[in-house]
Amino acid sequence: KGSKMQLSKMLCRVTLLSASMWWLSYAEDEESNSRKSYDFERDVGGIPNDTTEETLRHNTATFTGFLKSDASYSSLYFANKTYHFYPGVYGRDIVDFHMYINGTLRFHRPDVIEAVPDTFVMDEKDTREIGRPWPCIFIEHS
Repeated sequence: KGSKMQLSKMLCRVTLLSASMWWLSYAEDEESNSRKSYDFERDVGGIPNDTTEETLRHNTATFTGFLKSDASYSSLYFANKTYHFYPGVYGRDIVDFHMYINGTLRFHRPDVIEAVPDTFVMDEKDTREIGRPWPCIFIEHS
């Protein structure tokens, strides 16, 4: 019993240390001239704590849009909330990107097949057939 209690205390300390290290790192990114920091909710337009189909589509499109346009040389922070997505967040050719997750990113499989097409479109020039389950977040050539 004693070793389990010690392990539990040690894990708690590691968790607190990780949160402190994250905050220091995020603060450094905020102050850095070469890196722009974004909050998924405030700056990118993500919607937390909502599982409606509209929000799932919105968050998936918003995250993908961010990865396609603003991800290089930046940091993206997810607050201590739950953000719901469909699989299929996609980015490519991203350089020096940091992502900080303090909450939860939850991916839902569509209930209706038509909700997400069978062909996963990465961009206008590149389509591929991907068997299920689809990747939740797929970043390539980075």
